[in-house]
Amino acid sequence: MRNKLNKLSIGLVLGLILPIIILFIVYNASYNAMTFSEFVKYTEEFDLFTKIVSICVLPNLGLFFLFIKRNMLMGARGVLFSVIVYLIFIAIYKVV
Repeated sequence: MRNKLNKLSIGLVLGLILPIIILFIVYNASYNAMTFSEFVKYTEEFDLFTKIVSICVLPNLGLFFLFIKRNMLMGARGVLFSVIVYLIFIAIYKVV
């Protein structure tokens, strides 16, 4: 079972999905009075969107260390790559 999960693609997918799940949890916990599109517009208006997305990427750190602890280095690389993808997304969003 461990060998099936020790893949770059598994780590990448988990690393890309986890921040989106955390974003929806933040939305539901704090801003559920407005629709999701209103939430995005609100966060863009007050320059909070990139900050919230950056915070939502932090749980990937736990996922990364879980892969490292279980000696699943390819999965850890996938998580690290997903963090780099989010970093590039945030940098481009800030510039544009």
